[in-house]
Amino acid sequence: MRHISVGVALVALAVLAIALAGQSRPPIVGIAHVAVQTSDLGKARRFYSGLLGYSEVTSAGKPHAAVFAVNARQRLIVHDGLPADRDERLLDVAFETASVGALREFLLARGARVTEPASDVEPG
Repeated sequence: MRHISVGVALVALAVLAIALAGQSRPPIVGIAHVAVQTSDLGKARRFYSGLLGYSEVTSAGKPHAAVFAVNARQRLIVHDGLPADRDERLLDVAFETASVGALREFLLARGARVTEPASDVEPG
C-alpha cells in the first residue's frame, strides 16, 4: 500500500510540474512607479512639477520624499539624500501586473525569492 501512495504522490508531482511548465507568466501591463534619489529635493520638485508639469501627490509624513503623478496609474518617487560621491540615482522600479497573486505564485513556482505583495508608496 505504501508503494501505491508514493506512486500516486510522484504522479501528482509530475502532473504539477507539467502544468507549471506550461503555465504562462501573468502579463506585466506597465510600470507602476520609478524611484530615484537626489541631492537636492527642492531642485527636483521644481524640475518635475515646474518644468515637466507633474502634480505632486501629498506625501504626508514623508519629509524626505516627493511623489509625482505622471498619469492616473504611474508615479515618480524622488528621495533626497544622494551622497556627493555617488552618481547612481535609480532606487527601484515597480511593475504593474494584471494579477499580483498569480505573478507571485508563478515566480515562487520557479524558485524566485518573493516577498509579500506590497501596495505602491502613494497609490494616488
